[in-house]
Amino acid sequence: MDAQKRPLTRTLNQWATQRISDEIDKRGKALPGTLVSLTAGIATVNFQVAGANLPANVQMPLGCSEYTRLPLQPGAPGLCYPADTSIALLAGLGSAPANLRYLQGNLSTLLFMPFGASSWGALADGNTLALYGHAGALLQDSLANNASVSCTANALTLTFGTHTIVINSTGVIIDGIAWPAHAHSGVQTGGGETGGVVGA
Repeated sequence: MDAQKRPLTRTLNQWATQRISDEIDKRGKALPGTLVSLTAGIATVNFQVAGANLPANVQMPLGCSEYTRLPLQPGAPGLCYPADTSIALLAGLGSAPANLRYLQGNLSTLLFMPFGASSWGALADGNTLALYGHAGALLQDSLANNASVSCTANALTLTFGTHTIVINSTGVIIDGIAWPAHAHSGVQTGGGETGGVVGA
């Protein structure tokens, strides 16, 4: 008889182990992946797991604040980290609210968290904050962009309202007028108060 060939104590343990494994597999797993593209705060990611049948180009929120936008480039490595319940509603990727009563799909609660790699260049000073992007860096008051500081390979630009200061290879340009190559109006012999700048 089959019961004599496979004792109940052994088969019950195997059955329980398999059921536990099946339930664990239904939960989200933290998986490595690389960035395909980034739109606003949503990352499209390809998983980098050998021997696993996983879909390509999965969308998930990027793990950062709205007020610090990371200029991530395609191929950037990261960890797709699962939440205990759905974050789709808060991320704008779905309409269902978070609910602990219902099990979510194991790829539907992921958050892309970028991490470091040995390919990064060394900092000139490890005690100083390094802020840079692929094409430069931008510091601004808000999306209204009334005040901003832009740093690129070609120029440093400071803007406030309608006023602009640009520092580049040609020198300093204030509101479109080069400095110090400029002229004053109302100059008096022997000194005196002059008028405003009239041009280069």
